Amino acid sequence: IMIDANEAWGAKEASVKLQKIHSLGYDLLWVEDPILRHDFDGLRNLKAATPWTMINSGEYLDAAGKRLLMQAGATDMLNVHGQVTDVMRIGWLAAELGVPVTLGNTFLEIGVHMACALPEVEWLEYSFQNFDHLVEQTIEIHDGWIHAPDRTGHGLVLSETGRLDWTRPEILSREDLGEAPINPG
Repeated sequence: IMIDANEAWGAKEASVKLQKIHSLGYDLLWVEDPILRHDFDGLRNLKAATPWTMINSGEYLDAAGKRLLMQAGATDMLNVHGQVTDVMRIGWLAAELGVPVTLGNTFLEIGVHMACALPEVEWLEYSFQNFDHLVEQTIEIHDGWIHAPDRTGHGLVLSETGRLDWTRPEILSREDLGEAPINPG
């Protein structure tokens, strides 16, 4: 089981809740963002108090904040997503520090290719958003594993058919729009 508290708990409340979940016999793989993102002391203490699960944090921090989080020893696993450059930079720093990475949702399947390019990615959050019609070759999912197309860069080639079918309509010229309505007042 993985849970995401979205920073809803205080440090003590998180510890009590996680201990209760554990005492009921649930195998909790991780808790994501259990307390406020900048409470590094609270996260570090929670991590020490719950050795049977992982603290997965960093989702809401910028690259500098993620670096500080890892340097503070305040997470078992770093949650990254967002701009490709930031994800790659912070992902390689996590590798240097020996912190496993979980890659959150990204647009299209670019996250799949980022995950393949980073050494410490253990998990990839993938929400099926049905953009398959926009690319020439989609990713494949088999037995819980995502297989990316073997291509350079982000690996995506936009579909010409998708481009033609999903292009915005032609923009009308000012003359074609006719006379503007009268604005009383």
